[in-house]
Amino acid sequence: MGVVQKQAGYRSIVNLIGSILGFVNITFIVPHVIEIYGLYTFIFSTASLMVPFAQLGMQGVAVKFFPEVKDEKNGHNGFLLFLILAVTLSCITVLLILLPFSTKIIKHYEEINAEYVTYLFAIIPLLYSILLYNVVTTYISNFKKIIVPAILKTSLKIVLPISLLLFLSDLFTIHQFIYFTVFYQFITVAGLFIYLAYLKELKLSLNTRFFNKAKIGKILNYAFFILLGNIGVSMAANIDIFMVGTMLNYTTETTIYAIGNYMAKIVLIPSLALLSIAGPLISEYHSKNQLDKIADLYSKSSMNLLVIGVLIFIGILASVDDLLIFMGNTEILLDAKYVMLLLGLGYLFSMATSLNQTIISYSKYYRALSLIVILVSVVNIIMNIFFIKMIGLLGAAVSTCASLILYNFVLWLYVKIKFNMNPFNVSMFIPILIGFALYMITQPINMFHSFVNIAIKSAFISIAYITSIYYLGISKDFNGLIDSVLLRLKTLLRIS
Repeated sequence: MGVVQKQAGYRSIVNLIGSILGFVNITFIVPHVIEIYGLYTFIFSTASLMVPFAQLGMQGVAVKFFPEVKDEKNGHNGFLLFLILAVTLSCITVLLILLPFSTKIIKHYEEINAEYVTYLFAIIPLLYSILLYNVVTTYISNFKKIIVPAILKTSLKIVLPISLLLFLSDLFTIHQFIYFTVFYQFITVAGLFIYLAYLKELKLSLNTRFFNKAKIGKILNYAFFILLGNIGVSMAANIDIFMVGTMLNYTTETTIYAIGNYMAKIVLIPSLALLSIAGPLISEYHSKNQLDKIADLYSKSSMNLLVIGVLIFIGILASVDDLLIFMGNTEILLDAKYVMLLLGLGYLFSMATSLNQTIISYSKYYRALSLIVILVSVVNIIMNIFFIKMIGLLGAAVSTCASLILYNFVLWLYVKIKFNMNPFNVSMFIPILIGFALYMITQPINMFHSFVNIAIKSAFISIAYITSIYYLGISKDFNGLIDSVLLRLKTLLRIS
């Protein structure tokens, strides 16, 4: 797992920095701008929900077909330009389809909060910027490069709190805040093109002979089923915030849910890094029918992600009460704790099943993935409607948690049946039991200032957990990482 470990490790560090910046934003700034942050979150989540419809499965195409189009002398046959043209035309088509319904949509949100409804039009340019960023980032991953795109994405987490502070200081109006953050999305896209030029891979000369009717038909056939799958995945990731904003309130309630969701998504940091670099590898292994390499990567990834995921989840769960006390508005934000708990459990199960979706999506069984995703998405929407009406925003968290577990269980079962691969073993219960025990031990620690409590709990859990996992030896990769860190520390101490 040399390449995977190195790239995923660097990507995780970048993501961790982004999470720290996000933590500062959520803790110190957001409690003072709950409505405006809720508006921003709703706009971003709605645009993200529309992405798979407008993306036409091109993210999957960018990886799946790269081995076929790869040709350095001919600029990879202009594959990058093909992808950009495809998402551009698809985006225009989606917007034209929605145009006749725009009046009714606007009227609905005017009834919820007429003051901010005009800013919902920012969804359109934001949608296109996300499309370009996603497809270009995925294209770059084919060259085993994921760090710079991650840095560009993380820079958004610097721009957002700065923009909020400018709003709080009356240097930005709401209009300027919303559209500046959207404009910066396009700056990150420009950064990707500059990076491609640096890599000498910015090749935009389309080879029309290569992309003949037969080739385009093959690509669109694959893209259609990936599109269906991506719609379901996007719904699983964004439908909860969208429905909270639509059924309850797209400012205050959305902010509370977004805070809980943000804390829970920190658990996913290692898996996001791994998936970015593992996708092209699995696509290559499938093309060469190297199932043994896929099975090995699958097994190691599941154990490593679970080990790290449990540590992050328990660390957040043990500190969440102190964090909410420090943030203030404890009564208003209390539901964010339970949102974090429920979503965190769902994300943790996703990490334990690791590469199941990737394995299926780049195999000959990709059509089945689309069907599974659609069915689970329908169940998710039905549960959201039912539980949000019953218990409010916590209903969205219950529905999403259940959907994540159901979705990943079905995918795990499918991979086991079709490929005879199973990443689970008895030793995977060990980090879960250790994590639970350490959480219970730290619960009585609440006699100091909130930040002191967080520091004590985090330090104790981290040291005890890492030491236990290391000496039990359940993950060779984890132990190798710790050995590498210890070796570097010893080298630094000798130098000093």
